[in-house]
Amino acid sequence: MNKKILAICDSEEKYLYKLQEILEERDSFPFEVAIYTDIDALNKSINHGRVDVLLISDTLVDRIDIDKTNQTFTLLVVLLDSGSGIRSPGPGIFKYQSGEMLRKDILRVYSEYISENEDNRPFGGSTLISRSRDTMLIGIFSPIGRCLQTSFAVLLGKQLSKDGPTLYLNFEPFAGLSKTLGCESDKDLTDLVYYLRNGSDRLIYKLESMVCRLGSLDYIAPATSFVDLCMVEEADWLTLINTLKRESNYKYIILDLSEMVTGLLSVLRQCQLIYTITRIDSRAKAKIEQYEGLLRDMEYDDIIDKTKKKEFPIFKNLPDDIQNLEYSELAVYIQKIVEDDFDHGV
Repeated sequence: MNKKILAICDSEEKYLYKLQEILEERDSFPFEVAIYTDIDALNKSINHGRVDVLLISDTLVDRIDIDKTNQTFTLLVVLLDSGSGIRSPGPGIFKYQSGEMLRKDILRVYSEYISENEDNRPFGGSTLISRSRDTMLIGIFSPIGRCLQTSFAVLLGKQLSKDGPTLYLNFEPFAGLSKTLGCESDKDLTDLVYYLRNGSDRLIYKLESMVCRLGSLDYIAPATSFVDLCMVEEADWLTLINTLKRESNYKYIILDLSEMVTGLLSVLRQCQLIYTITRIDSRAKAKIEQYEGLLRDMEYDDIIDKTKKKEFPIFKNLPDDIQNLEYSELAVYIQKIVEDDFDHGV
């Protein structure tokens, strides 16, 4: 289906073109953006039902002229606040902030609006974005601790993001990544799960409002509380994963998993490809043997069949900062893995 129309109206033409470019540069943005400097043209589009969400300057909002007799559409009006002091009864977004923050604010306001209007949702509650590609789910799990699993997962995501939109999700109880990656959010992965419980047809808007970026790689802030992580049930994780595969526009979704995930084996079973990091020492080998024995005993042999075990060489002078790993020996090693394991290369 076609994307819904987000109309943006402001008197600054350069601002409009730049904002449109920023919003539409990502395939996953679930709106088509139309820009207006002519208020009469905007009013005509509104009254012909060609606008679903309107983001309009606070200096122009009083010039909106909606035909009160037209009840065939629902319009959400959001104020583009320039700091003029003008107030609107509806929600507002500060005009002079980064394009990324504007994008998140637009999606946050919209997701909140349709949550509050549960019984009168615009667009009939239909799917909110058209799917244009199949999604490959890649799981990464090792029973061995401190084995560079997260570094591997992030770098793999960065490599794959060169080939298509990629989402990284971390399931560690104490990931410590939000500060390390420079995106401290008041919402995390467990918030996305709880939001999904209230209506999967709105997930894509909430997801987009929560996404942080590491270069071309998208990620959601990991759980801040291991207690919240433990309380997510197996069915919730499976619903989240399947909804992301069905409704998002990601080509790859990488799951950096831990034993804290309820239903871990069921989640791994959903993956098309699994990486397990091993080491040469006897204790590491014993852990891998115990893990694989458990899989066989519980009849999860298909997980073993989809797993590629990777025994890393010794890397010298790996940077402590995960953001600098892109230029390390580990990054070169992972690039070779991608070339070998993905027939297209990246």
